[in-house]
Amino acid sequence: MKMNKRIRHIFFVSLFFILLPISVSAEGREGSIRIGNDIGFQLGTVDDTAFALGAYGDYFLSNEFGIGPLLQFGLTDDLFQFGMSLQVKGLFEVFDYSDLFLEVQAGLGFIHTDLERGKTTNTDTSVLVPLGMGLDYRLSEQLSISAKLLFNITNLKLGDMEDDEFHTSLFFGINLYP
Repeated sequence: MKMNKRIRHIFFVSLFFILLPISVSAEGREGSIRIGNDIGFQLGTVDDTAFALGAYGDYFLSNEFGIGPLLQFGLTDDLFQFGMSLQVKGLFEVFDYSDLFLEVQAGLGFIHTDLERGKTTNTDTSVLVPLGMGLDYRLSEQLSISAKLLFNITNLKLGDMEDDEFHTSLFFGINLYP
């Protein structure tokens, strides 16, 4: 069973490394689509700090507001965590400087956690409420870098093991603009 989990973990990590440079974004204008992915850490999970991967897609309803899915993966030797939520995001210019944007977001979804401790495996699925903010800095017309901090509120109960009611995701990403 542990070998199957390792294969699954390797598959997801490989998939994200393949997709990492394929982050595309439009101008952030009404009707445009932005797709991207991030790499980072999840702090305070039931297995301490986890390697994290994130992916998102946004459809902008106006110049400043968008809606779209957010996927989060958390991986350690004993933990596989997957969260999916629908996020509402605001993207605002900072001090009228067109290359730096403040991003705020809130969402609702679910999280599934699979944790192994020795021969015991506990799983649970719970509601996920990610709340966060970040900065997106455009380096050129085609390239930007971003940093995001998400506060994930959950209600995971893993039997005799620790419960997870809150953990933090810290993400860094590279976005390409067509």
